[in-house]
Amino acid sequence: MSRRSGRAAALRQRGQPSHWAGAVLGGLGSITGALVGGFAVGILSDLIAGYVSANLQLTVVFALIVVVLYLRPQGLFGQAAQVRQ
Repeated sequence: MSRRSGRAAALRQRGQPSHWAGAVLGGLGSITGALVGGFAVGILSDLIAGYVSANLQLTVVFALIVVVLYLRPQGLFGQAAQVRQ
């Protein structure tokens, strides 16, 4: 029952793409990485909006995510996937 209500709530309140940015930046399999990534995205987003321009806020955050995922595809704190043979 709680799984159904959780799915229903998620469908109603999808949020912005930047809400997922912290988890992706830190690594989807790591709670610590998601927390650190969330703080990093929030602080960076506020700094860009305050000192540069609010219009560049999401652009800079997603550019950071692209760079991090290019250099480290599993995220900052995630572990590389193991390939079974």
